[in-house]
Amino acid sequence: MATGPLWPGADSELVVSTRVPLFVLLSTTALASLGACQESVVVSNPDPVLVPVTPIYDASRPTHYFDYPFPTDELRTANGTPDLTGYPVLGTDVALPVIDGWRTRVESVAQGFGNNTAAYFRFSGRLTVEPTTQGSPYDSVLMVDMDTGELLPLNVQFTTDPGEDTTLAENLLSFAPQLGHPPRSGARMAAVVMSSAGVVPLENSVPAGVTEALALAGVSGTPAVATVYTVQDVTGQLQQLV
Repeated sequence: MATGPLWPGADSELVVSTRVPLFVLLSTTALASLGACQESVVVSNPDPVLVPVTPIYDASRPTHYFDYPFPTDELRTANGTPDLTGYPVLGTDVALPVIDGWRTRVESVAQGFGNNTAAYFRFSGRLTVEPTTQGSPYDSVLMVDMDTGELLPLNVQFTTDPGEDTTLAENLLSFAPQLGHPPRSGARMAAVVMSSAGVVPLENSVPAGVTEALALAGVSGTPAVATVYTVQDVTGQLQQLV
């Protein structure tokens, strides 16, 4: 079974799957079993790469949904819920209506993204990445709490060839919090790829506030590309129900 993108599963556990079940982006439901494995995906933590690559950073997403970093608060509507139009999913004829139902529910009620949501970035070529990070200021890929400066340990993956899986793309970097290390409920997070990963920084590809958050976390390197997103405030939503 080939490994693929990193996804949160039931009860906030991390599930490795090459499918992209939409609902797990924003919910820790027990429906992750709808995901399946795609045998043709080639996942790589390749040998050191000497030629720098550039981020693919196009908000119009001309060739694939992940031509622009995900998740991003740019997808949130005026009432705080995410607009997931065009998000790639695969499934059987039986599963797709269920996934569509969850998409509608998520877009109606979820105030932000799931606490184990993976970040996705595409590049012009392959990168050298370690399969895990320790949440150190010296890591080449980072998830940082923009208010506290906390750095999360991550599971990291690089897909060189998605095969026939249209939910993925060539040279796709994905990383997510390690099991047991979720961000704060309601936190504003930055997912960052540093130039130390062999990436040439791209103009205007680091949102406002990211540099300050990295400084707060003790990171002295140069960010090459980043995205900012808000984690769903599950605690607050539960308190409203009590």
